[in-house]
Amino acid sequence: METTSATRPELRRELFEFSEWAADLRYASLPAWTLDRARLVLLDDLGAVLGAAGEAELEAYRGRYLGVGGRHEATVLAPGFVMTDRFGAAELNGMAGCWLEVDEGYRLATSHAGIYAIPALLAVAESEGLTARELLEGLVVGYEIAARFAHAWSFPPLAIHPHGAFSPVGAAVAVAKARGYSSSGLLRTIQTASAFAIASPYNHATGGALVRNVWTGAGARLGIMASELAMDGILGLPSSPLDVFGTALQGEWQEGALSNGLGENYAIESGYHKPYACCQYAHATIDALLELRARHEALEWAREVESIVVETHPKGLSLDVARPETTLGAKFSLPHAVAAGLAYGTGGPSAFTRASIEDPGVRALSDAVELRPIEEVKEWPEDRPSRITVRLRDGSEDTAYCATATGDPSRPLSRCQLVEKFVEVAGATVRPQGARGLADQILGMPEDLLVRDLVRLVKEAA
Repeated sequence: METTSATRPELRRELFEFSEWAADLRYASLPAWTLDRARLVLLDDLGAVLGAAGEAELEAYRGRYLGVGGRHEATVLAPGFVMTDRFGAAELNGMAGCWLEVDEGYRLATSHAGIYAIPALLAVAESEGLTARELLEGLVVGYEIAARFAHAWSFPPLAIHPHGAFSPVGAAVAVAKARGYSSSGLLRTIQTASAFAIASPYNHATGGALVRNVWTGAGARLGIMASELAMDGILGLPSSPLDVFGTALQGEWQEGALSNGLGENYAIESGYHKPYACCQYAHATIDALLELRARHEALEWAREVESIVVETHPKGLSLDVARPETTLGAKFSLPHAVAAGLAYGTGGPSAFTRASIEDPGVRALSDAVELRPIEEVKEWPEDRPSRITVRLRDGSEDTAYCATATGDPSRPLSRCQLVEKFVEVAGATVRPQGARGLADQILGMPEDLLVRDLVRLVKEAA
């Protein structure tokens, strides 16, 4: 429905109902499946944080930040495991968590709700002596609010990137729940965090602007701040969510999205896990090209390919930059993803490095890619299909099609696959055998485990 002043009473009612539900939620009342999903999201996103430790730009900023110093209360999850203040740890871990583009995401609306909540939660829980119980309660509730905000406001197509828009409120509510705020405290936190939303243009991702990787870190810092300001009476307005997401960001509000069905199911149950280190809009294409490539293992792709036609869904068509200039740009470039996938036989992190951007063979293949709209777009889970057709210089052609990408909730990665992904991705910081043991400990952690001890387990695994 159109966002107008008449929306305000209904919006306030829905946020009140959400806050009441969130305050009443208890670990013991959560279904075993939901808690298992929360642990898998924690594992996946923790791997993303650990995996980005060696990224040059992030490493430089981390060194600059830690050189200034801060109160030693939370750990930066990178080699050396330096402690700093909770705001800095949340920011640095939040930046790392989306850098490789392997973090978990919510599939039914555009949101990466896990990585919005987890860096702030880990920093606060470690600094304040909280347990896995509070951590997982906060994750489930923080994920829920970020996912519901993504449902509640529809922005003009491909205008707003969710990392900046929804990370402050996701982080703030997660922390507030972990700290045991009342319903009124949670409501004030939502209102205040909404006023911190970042105007995050989607084209900064496709354009490869590395500042996009900062939005989750900034959101984690702002979320902790909002949760604390709310307790000190430094508040937004009751209308702040509407003022920001409706008026300022021109979102169209969906009535009922914030409160309908609370507790009947949980948003964290509908997440996807990425097998490939790039924007999920490209994943069906990579599935298709890897199938096609497997049929032609002996082919010298850069020398023998004449043209590559990719038919894909509207969001995939937005990934149209053929010659990305940054690693982020490569992850949001369908021509690069196709070229590197054909050249290297993978959609993993090695396909999106600086070396891959500068590889002459990858560039030649990227220039041969043509993007076209596909006809077979249906309702979820077949709303992001892709077909790839490769024509060789000898005149032969081959085609492969994928209706739903691997990792989607309807085609989930297995538990074993997620553990192996964690081992591979976290390898920048954690040795393989240590990573496997750590994964088992995270997936089986008892509710009374102190988060400080969880961080200690990460350090020992490294």
